[in-house]
Amino acid sequence: MYGIDYLAGATYKDLVVKSHPKGWGAGFFLNTFGNAWPVVKALAETGNCPVIRVHAIWDDLHQYRVGHLDLIKKELKKCCNIAKKFPSIKFEFSPFCENNFTSLQSDEVFSTCKKIIKKQEVKIKLVNCIWQGKFILNDPDIINEVHGTHIKPKKGAYNYSFDGLDAYNADTQTIKNNYTDANIFFFWTISLNLKKKANEKISVADRIKRNYRPKTVHIEALEALAKDKGSDNVPKNWIVKPMSEDCEDMKSNKLLLLIPKKSSNVKLIRNNSKNAEIETLKRFDPPVDDKYRYYAQKAGYEYVKKNACKVSIDGKIQTSNGIEIVFNPAFRGGSYK
Repeated sequence: MYGIDYLAGATYKDLVVKSHPKGWGAGFFLNTFGNAWPVVKALAETGNCPVIRVHAIWDDLHQYRVGHLDLIKKELKKCCNIAKKFPSIKFEFSPFCENNFTSLQSDEVFSTCKKIIKKQEVKIKLVNCIWQGKFILNDPDIINEVHGTHIKPKKGAYNYSFDGLDAYNADTQTIKNNYTDANIFFFWTISLNLKKKANEKISVADRIKRNYRPKTVHIEALEALAKDKGSDNVPKNWIVKPMSEDCEDMKSNKLLLLIPKKSSNVKLIRNNSKNAEIETLKRFDPPVDDKYRYYAQKAGYEYVKKNACKVSIDGKIQTSNGIEIVFNPAFRGGSYK
């Protein structure tokens, strides 16, 4: 099952309710960006989301403290209550996102959680979301979760999340192939944490004060990544970005090509027998890292049909090693971050 990790979803409830892909799972931070239970409840009420995973604690240093246990118990009891109201939805509860638990800490946290769930007489799966912590194997009540490009458990069920690795700028198809056996495969991008640019440095104290919010286009672009990328032959000195960064201007959230050639006649071409022209791309100067920037009018996923795309420069279809360059505009191509 695919999912979307709306980690800051507490701040954009209306978007989640409106745009969440039917049949997909969803993930949330419960406290990091404010109280997420209203958006969890609202999404549950739509009937579109079969699985909801929540993280009770996030710590920027991945350090668990004794005081965290009280908040974990409090949030788990809330999770039990909402799970009773929506018995058709599977709820998964992660006490700590990306933990570095010692064995003693792990035993304390998960033993406490199991007692609460048993007392509440409700079915909730516990999630051991690790950073440098240890996998928990052979426990039917606990599922592991890995993020980014961390190693998955050698056996047993697990979830995967891009959390911290922007799905638009990664080798997403390879990552999907590597974690194809994940129970839930969560997509994530920086906008879901209220960031417009990946290199934004925002303090913990200012986290909730961020006024930027993701848009429907971000959700739909992630949904498109669930499809197979197919083969491409984008050269390493090109970059195909399915979504440019959101700077709240005319270049925001657009298909972006970075090519080491300067021209005022760069066209996006449909990969079919007619080489049908889609549109002329607009160049914005100055170049970046010796690559010229060409922006389309829409996000990459909006160009995906039966066929992929090609590029012509000054009327000539571009080639690599004598073969026409073909790419899926919904996925990053060329070099990767």
